Amino acid sequence: MMNRTMQKIQKIIVFSTIIASGLLLLYALSFATTIFPLYSIGGGTPFYLTPEDEIVFVELDTFFYDIQPFNHAILNYAVISFIIVIVIFIFNNSGRKNYYVTNYVSSIAYFIYSIYVFVTLIPYLAPLRERYLNVDWTYWIVKGYLYWESPFIFDFGYIILAFYLLSGIGVMFFAVYHFITQSKSSKKSSIESGAASHV
Repeated sequence: MMNRTMQKIQKIIVFSTIIASGLLLLYALSFATTIFPLYSIGGGTPFYLTPEDEIVFVELDTFFYDIQPFNHAILNYAVISFIIVIVIFIFNNSGRKNYYVTNYVSSIAYFIYSIYVFVTLIPYLAPLRERYLNVDWTYWIVKGYLYWESPFIFDFGYIILAFYLLSGIGVMFFAVYHFITQSKSSKKSSIESGAASHV
């Protein structure tokens, strides 16, 4: 049987899956405000540096388009993550003192998925961050458009993905914990039952 401290930790860990999935979703949506100023048609666009200057043609940066596969992947992963989390809560993984097959399966699914998401997305952050730092902001500055020059959104991605992975490890820890404690309890009961039958 679980003691109260472990029960509380289990509840916190399982509820962290909601937070982790929510952060993943918000991270995908955050690109709509941070990266949207880079939206462009990608062609040569004329503009005046000053009223007296000649027309200057610039190639608008295509980073907005380049990052869309990454952004869409995060959004899709977040939706799938929420589906798995819903299953976890349907089977009451947060409050069970004893785990059943459904609890183990849902815990393992979230754990494996958290690894998959982490391993799939983490390699993109450094190259995209570097690409973002190389964006030429002259057009946006001259035109007075809103833009966000700091690459913090990509640095924050490491934190979100690490938290997501840790939530998966935490869920798996309690699946293993239940398996070990319940196996020991079952073995002990079998021995006691066998001893009682010989009395």
